Amino acid sequence: MERLYWIEGRNRKKISVIAHFPEDSAFRSEPKPVLIYCHGFTANKLADNRMGVNMARDLCKRGYLFIRFDFIGSGESEGQFETDTYFSGWLEDLSDVMAWLPSLEQADTGRIGLIGHSLGGAIVTHYCASDDRIKAVCTLAPVTYLKKNFEEIIIGPTLWKRACEGEVIQNFYNKKYSLSPFFVEDLLNYDIPSCAKTVTQPFLIIHGREDIAVPIDHSYDLLEYLSSSDKELVALEQEGHLLTPVIHPTLTKWFGQKL
Repeated sequence: MERLYWIEGRNRKKISVIAHFPEDSAFRSEPKPVLIYCHGFTANKLADNRMGVNMARDLCKRGYLFIRFDFIGSGESEGQFETDTYFSGWLEDLSDVMAWLPSLEQADTGRIGLIGHSLGGAIVTHYCASDDRIKAVCTLAPVTYLKKNFEEIIIGPTLWKRACEGEVIQNFYNKKYSLSPFFVEDLLNYDIPSCAKTVTQPFLIIHGREDIAVPIDHSYDLLEYLSSSDKELVALEQEGHLLTPVIHPTLTKWFGQKL
């Protein structure tokens, strides 16, 4: 069963949330472990190849209450991509979803896992370092070096320089989006490698070897930065930045052991 919720977020803008409830005999009586999915930059809770919804539906069948949502300014959530997309804002959106979570009667708030794709992977890495309610984390092709990845690949050196000079930029990475210079200003306040050194939760990284948006070498670095004693990197052949359902058995096994 899938339900749509609208929860109030930053600046009174609404966040669009889909909750996937397991449909089994214990649905109404037994709390379910929770997985929350954070999408990537210029993406949404569905994902370009339906990665988000396919993952949600499959893991829901395995007994998880799966939450996927659109950050403010993305997907169906209120707001504008240009002005509402920035790292600290996304952290606030995830915090608002976490605050709303206990209102779901079937949610076992003692067993919460996070899944983050691309920039969403950086978000969950940063977030879990300061919230011990998160018991396990999986990042999918996560951004580890925020400035390097955005300046050299996602935005590109020319547009990055213009954004640093205070200009609204457009059509980066062949995307038909505009982006406020505040995105760059805000991004420079965050350092994922330093943050990872304070992460102690079980931590899984899944990365495709054919990824051209976020180099897989960065995930090997992230693995080394993490302080967690329970960490693993799964490198997949013939997988790119958007991952296919081939990852579902790995996710099921990992969270089954950690939550």
